[in-house]
Amino acid sequence: MSRTGLTRTIADKIREAATQAEKQAVLEYYSYEKLLKRIILYTYSPLINFNMQDWKPKSAGKLHGMGMSKFMHIPEDIFQNKFTQEEAEFACNVALQNMNEDEVDIFVTMLKKDKDYFDLTNKTINAVWPDLKLTYPISCPSKNISLIDKYTFPLVAQKMSRGLRVNIIVRCNSVEFRDKNGNVLHNFDIYVEQFGNLAQNGSVVFDGHAVVVNDEMQIVATDDDVVLAAKPENVRFILWDTIRYDGFVEGKDNRIGYNWRFNGVEHMMFLAIDKNPTPCYRACESGVFNTREELDKAISSGDWIVKELSGTWHDGVTDWEVESRN
Repeated sequence: MSRTGLTRTIADKIREAATQAEKQAVLEYYSYEKLLKRIILYTYSPLINFNMQDWKPKSAGKLHGMGMSKFMHIPEDIFQNKFTQEEAEFACNVALQNMNEDEVDIFVTMLKKDKDYFDLTNKTINAVWPDLKLTYPISCPSKNISLIDKYTFPLVAQKMSRGLRVNIIVRCNSVEFRDKNGNVLHNFDIYVEQFGNLAQNGSVVFDGHAVVVNDEMQIVATDDDVVLAAKPENVRFILWDTIRYDGFVEGKDNRIGYNWRFNGVEHMMFLAIDKNPTPCYRACESGVFNTREELDKAISSGDWIVKELSGTWHDGVTDWEVESRN
């Protein structure tokens, strides 16, 4: 069977399966197919958006055309913002003109992120490929203060920040603001250039809170609704982490410990000061403590987040990051 025929066959079997259990069986049988896995990732990942929902294809393919695998570099280039919208649509229309007519609908629905095409649930997909990240990644501290007892000093403690949780995603000269559910926020687009400068041409994700400040730069509001309704020029960002973008997409990154990541945030701020003389961001208040006695004294009042210096980043509740309410 040709590769073109196989892709069409797999898609039909998934679509014809009546239950999630039957669909899972099809996925498991063909789980070795890298193209299938990539199609599913592109269709279901909340972090991959081609902005092609309004695209109107100008070709239905041709008989005995090439398989869609020959054109999978196009969605990747679109996702990496290497095309303008007009260029993206032109590239896709050229691809369809040369693509086997049997696979055009698979390619189109993938670009439009039509989840109903395969009608799969995240649970079904992750039962076959646990490494595919299909929910928006967000890291949250544990509230089990006793976890500190198993940590190795020195530790870092940070004043607990409150506000609208925001990830600022910088990649390939684009900047996105997303809330903790992965929804894109356009409220803060006036700060796109600043965060582009801050990232130093890297593909990174800044994690922090957005807050409302007054003319003296004092925080006056932290509630989500108030921050979202505020004038953008009155909003500032408190940052405590920077994560490599590819690790963020996968929901885990064990390459760099927290000490290096937080120092990275502060170093980026230092390097960007010439381009951002009045920055819309600042690092959260923090300190490093060498003993439990020093730590307990420092966090005896207020709310703090305690972190291991070697802690790596991952989606979900982290054992290395503890919320302390004294």
